[in-house]
Amino acid sequence: SSKTYIYDIASDTWLPEIAAPESMLPSIYYQCIAVGDQIWRIGGLVMEGGFAVTNEVWVLDTVTGLWSKNPSSMNIPRMSFAAGIVGTRVVVAGGIKEIVVQEDTHVDFISTNTTEFLELADADSDGIPDLVEQAGCTDPNDADSDDDGIPDGVEDANRNGTVDQGETDPCDRDSDGDGIKDGTELGYSLAMVGSDTDLIKFQPDLDPATKTDPLKSDTDGDGLTDGQEDFNKDGRVDYGEFDPNAWSVYYVEQGATCGGREHCFSDIPSAITEAVTHVLIKVREGQFNKPVTVAAGKQITLSGGYNSAFSANPGETVIPMLTCEGGLAGLDKITIGTLSK
Repeated sequence: SSKTYIYDIASDTWLPEIAAPESMLPSIYYQCIAVGDQIWRIGGLVMEGGFAVTNEVWVLDTVTGLWSKNPSSMNIPRMSFAAGIVGTRVVVAGGIKEIVVQEDTHVDFISTNTTEFLELADADSDGIPDLVEQAGCTDPNDADSDDDGIPDGVEDANRNGTVDQGETDPCDRDSDGDGIKDGTELGYSLAMVGSDTDLIKFQPDLDPATKTDPLKSDTDGDGLTDGQEDFNKDGRVDYGEFDPNAWSVYYVEQGATCGGREHCFSDIPSAITEAVTHVLIKVREGQFNKPVTVAAGKQITLSGGYNSAFSANPGETVIPMLTCEGGLAGLDKITIGTLSK
C-alpha cells in the first residue's frame, strides 16, 4: 500500500490519510529516512505486474502533506538495504538489487555490496542540510548565522539542528554568556572567517595563540568571568586586564583562613609578592598595619571592605601607606591612613 498516515504526538491523534500520487507504486522492503520536515522513501520491492526492485526516491513534506519524486534516484535498485544520514548526504549500502524467478518457480535474490550517496541540498555549504536548517534556527543561506566567525557546521558538529553537549550555539554568538564571542574565545582571526561572517558583528581574536572555553563563562575558575577579566573582550590580555587562563583572585584575612579558600594570605604584601600576573586581591575589612608596595611590573587591584564570606564588601579596609614603584595599583574601598574611631 502507498497509504500514509502521520501521528501527532502533541494531540495524541492520527491525522487524515495522505494521498499518494498515481505514479508512486505500492512497495515493501524500502527504507525511510527522516530529513528535517521530510520523510524519504528509498527503493523497495514493487509488486504490481510482477516483482521489481526499484531505485526511486520519494519525498513526503510533512508540513504540506504532499509526496514528490526526488530528482535524484539511486544508481542501483535496492531493497532490504541499510541507510542513514552522514553530513549532507543520505548513505545507502548493500541490499538486494534484483529478484529473478526461475522456470521452476525458484527465486534467486541477487545482492549488492556497493555503497552510494544521495546528496542533500546545502545552499551555504556549511555542512548542514538546508532541510535541517529550515527546521531549526540557522539560516540555510548563511554559513555563519550568528556572525561569531565559526561556521554553523562547525558549531553544530553532528549537524542535526540542535545544540548538543559540547557544541557551541550557532544561533548565539556568545554561548556561555560571558560577554566574549565564541569565535574570539576559540582564537578565530580575520584571516580565518568566511565571506558570510558580518565583520561589524565579529570580534577577531587579537591573540589567537591563547584561547578560552566558549562553553565555560569562567575558564580558569577563579570567580571572575572571562568577560570580566578581558575587559575589552578582544581575546588578548592587555595591560591592566586579568588573564582569563590564570587564577586572578587572591584573598587576604588576618589569620589567613579565608573560609578555606586557596590563595589566602594574612597580609597584603605577601599576596602581592606571590602575584605573577595581574591579580584582584580581596581584603577583609578592618585595619592592616603593614605598608603596601607595588613594585615595577606588578599589576594589582586591591578591593577592600569584604565580609567574612568574601561575598560583599560593605566595609572599609585601612592600610598605613601605599607606594607604587612603577607598577599598576587599582584601589576599591581602601583607605590609606588611620582607621577612624
